[in-house]
Amino acid sequence: MILDETLKQVFYKATTNAEFGKYFSQLPLSQDYFSDNVDLAKYIQRHYYKNDSPVSMSSLLIEIENDLSVRHKNTKEDLDNWKLSINNLSDLSNSDNFSNNEEINQETDKWLRRKKFYQIITDSISNNHIGDEKSTNQLIDKLDQLSLIGSEDSKIDSIDLFNDDSTDKIIDMVKEDKKDYISTGYPSIDNDLFGGLSRGELGMIIGSYGQGKTMALTNLASNYLINGLDVCFIELEEKGVRMVMRILSTLAQKSKRKLFGLNDEDTSNYLKSIMNQLINRHKNGSLGKFELWTADSYEVGLSTIEKKLNHYFQLNNKYPDIIMIDYPELLTNEFDRNNRRDDVSMGMLYHKIRDLGSKYNSVIWTASQTNRMSSLENTITGYSISGSAQKLHAVELAITINSNKEEFENNFIRLYVDKARNHSDTFQKTLMFKVDPSCSRIMEESPAEKEEHQKLIDEMGTSSTKKGMSYSRTENELKKLRKEIE
Repeated sequence: MILDETLKQVFYKATTNAEFGKYFSQLPLSQDYFSDNVDLAKYIQRHYYKNDSPVSMSSLLIEIENDLSVRHKNTKEDLDNWKLSINNLSDLSNSDNFSNNEEINQETDKWLRRKKFYQIITDSISNNHIGDEKSTNQLIDKLDQLSLIGSEDSKIDSIDLFNDDSTDKIIDMVKEDKKDYISTGYPSIDNDLFGGLSRGELGMIIGSYGQGKTMALTNLASNYLINGLDVCFIELEEKGVRMVMRILSTLAQKSKRKLFGLNDEDTSNYLKSIMNQLINRHKNGSLGKFELWTADSYEVGLSTIEKKLNHYFQLNNKYPDIIMIDYPELLTNEFDRNNRRDDVSMGMLYHKIRDLGSKYNSVIWTASQTNRMSSLENTITGYSISGSAQKLHAVELAITINSNKEEFENNFIRLYVDKARNHSDTFQKTLMFKVDPSCSRIMEESPAEKEEHQKLIDEMGTSSTKKGMSYSRTENELKKLRKEIE
């Protein structure tokens, strides 16, 4: 029995990588798949029918000897030929193979995907499972599973910290990491984070109903666009036209009334003028690409979003730099099954969202609602997040939006950095901003505005003083609220 080089590598991987071996064992035992090596494939497949662990060469030889004995083909010549073949396979452990050569690793995975593709298509045709909707969907699902075939080992990176080559590798890693940081457009936030969130990281805006979560996301989106980055905004709550009005008003820093009060020709012409300016800026590269995706609540899940992202790639030859989801609780949750607790399934969903950032090399922002307990807090923290504190475990950055009565009336907001996984030495938890109410533009405060805002805070008596806030409730009112919440 002689194995060509590709099949030799495939058989070696099938014996030493259990996940690959399981997929390998689903292939039909025919020459269309294994050429003249069907018997060897059969012995490997037999192992995985009964075991989840890789195949040892010694156990493989024992299986072969037993089978040859049953079939009365255990002549010395037959046994010697099999031993030679197994030894040749085993010798790959000391030379180039999938575990130490990424090109071989990818080629063996490619071989398996092709064979599985051929199997799925031929089975569908031979069984006449093509044409009706149910059969077509089943075929699509099976083809989707091909993307799962890959090397598990390559998903775990290892660093030998004190190797002779470690210093240069670490320097290169730090340089590459710095390239991945993307500014939020707000220096005070960037200063907390070594320059912004990095590609593959997840940020979360937390606030109560009507507090400004979507406003914060549209402002971040505007900043990214101005810096020439491409943004994909996934809206699951508001109507698409409302979001278009929001983003254009914030981006152009013009009031929605002036932009969209389309009661006369002058207003329409004004909007056309603004749109032409933005389109021209996009064409000359000074404004990134913006795509708004809208869907009804609980109608789409992450799998649908992934398919849409792949379609985006086909059209643009790249994935978006920034992905925003407003908000994930309105997605269908694939983890919400098997009597799993809601908080656990939601936490798992957020971890999966974070994985999307790593997979597509994007920064991801989400928004999350607070629970009713937040009405009792002067400064909202992660303890008031609705549904699941486990969501916080998945994010690199969690920011709450705070605006008390007096602040709101004076167009001020406070952002509280509840969590910053990778924060700088100049980390500040409370960040203060000014809002232009005409276009909902959030801006860094000028020195005079900062002084005015701080004076207002001192007069109200927030966390920095012992004075009670001017809107604070009496103890009896608080007891009543707590009882209603309980």
